[in-house]
Amino acid sequence: MNDLQQTRRILDKLSRARAADPKLEVFGANAHGYVVGAPACAQAVSDFESRLAITLPEAYRRFALEVGNGGDEEDAVAAGPFYGIHGIGHGAGSPQGEWLAKVVARPCILSPGMAQPAWEELVASLGLDDELDGDAYDEALGTLFGGVLPLGTQGCSIHHGLVVNGPHAGRVVNFDMDLGAPPFFAFESDFLAWYERWLDEVIAGDLLQKTPSWFGYTRGGPEAELLAGWRDSEDMQTAHEHLAGLLFKKRLSAETLDLLIQTWPNAPEHLSLVCQIVCKQDPTKAKPLLAELVRQEPLAFLQCLHWYAREHATQWQVEVLALVGRITDLKTFQFFTYVLEALPVDRGPHLAPFIRHEEAGMRRQALYALGKVPDRRPHLQCFIAGLADENALVVHAALQALKDLKDRSLLPHYRRVAERFPEERDYVLANLDHRLKEFGTTRAALLRVPTEESHGNGFVSWVRQHVAQLMGR
Repeated sequence: MNDLQQTRRILDKLSRARAADPKLEVFGANAHGYVVGAPACAQAVSDFESRLAITLPEAYRRFALEVGNGGDEEDAVAAGPFYGIHGIGHGAGSPQGEWLAKVVARPCILSPGMAQPAWEELVASLGLDDELDGDAYDEALGTLFGGVLPLGTQGCSIHHGLVVNGPHAGRVVNFDMDLGAPPFFAFESDFLAWYERWLDEVIAGDLLQKTPSWFGYTRGGPEAELLAGWRDSEDMQTAHEHLAGLLFKKRLSAETLDLLIQTWPNAPEHLSLVCQIVCKQDPTKAKPLLAELVRQEPLAFLQCLHWYAREHATQWQVEVLALVGRITDLKTFQFFTYVLEALPVDRGPHLAPFIRHEEAGMRRQALYALGKVPDRRPHLQCFIAGLADENALVVHAALQALKDLKDRSLLPHYRRVAERFPEERDYVLANLDHRLKEFGTTRAALLRVPTEESHGNGFVSWVRQHVAQLMGR
């Protein structure tokens, strides 16, 4: 009876999900419209299992028999996470292809928690990092993803599937057919629990947030359960997972926020994540956490402001500007520039010192940010330094930052860029051509300008006359 109650509950929640998302704004909802189609018949399911030589996990079998199995069209899918769930025996990318039929019954060698180095080692052991021919590549790929029944796509090369054999049978796993990242197993124990969680998060609005988490990559469940999981977990990773689940929630109670603030000193390693959770829900309550974070972790402080409290950034102006002398890495500097845009200050003086930073990435980011200040003319020498930089990507950033700044003193420096880059590199010449077009000239014309050596002391005068002519003055 309990099994039947679960599928009836899911059917009811499908109607509530449709009502909660009438404009189909949840990612992928426009592909399925919260319609599951008619259930499959028992004979169709049995024939499917026989054809692939597998036994479907019970929860997925019940979904197909009691909830729905997609529509009647060849490309139809049943409502489900991302772009929906493939039907049994039909549907876009349905598990009936010749290749899949050969590999889905193979043993599943994937496992939860696989780190990137272990994944890369496994891929290499199968020869998938070599240039295998078509048949050999398919064979190795079939071994890698054996035992996984594709359920649907998340876009591009990312898919979700169902493990049909081995110790993790019944679990949903997200995987990348381009092999860029290890597989990620959903936290739910079976397909129906995973599917019902998706419906719960649609109904609650968690998947309708402006910046929602990618479904199924964090822990789900009620906030009280997640909060208890954080406080009671014996290892840091599990505790972190429960906190990440709280961050994903659209709304949390004031009691939960207060408890997080009171409890975090007992788990200082989670300060950054706790601060994000509280700041997302109530930036005012997050003030003591942000004050501690700016002292301990400048990057996390800036990220928290940028992601969840930009409208409150002016309250932290003194602390943000004081970070200039503490910034030593590119990522922190990037977020510093993002938050700086939200402050009512002249950003130029706070960015200019980084133009001559020893790290090229810092110089590039500084030029990019400086190019967005309202008045760039006082910082012309910074852009000129960027044009003379030894790193082509920095030169590229300087050229882009100078868009529409038609100061004739730049032309000699543009000429030097053209001389240094006789051939295209990192789109330097493409951007240089755009800047010259703004002056009504070209590289060829600029390179015909006599050099200082050939014109002696009259060079500057000549350039001024030439530029005045180009600009119609």
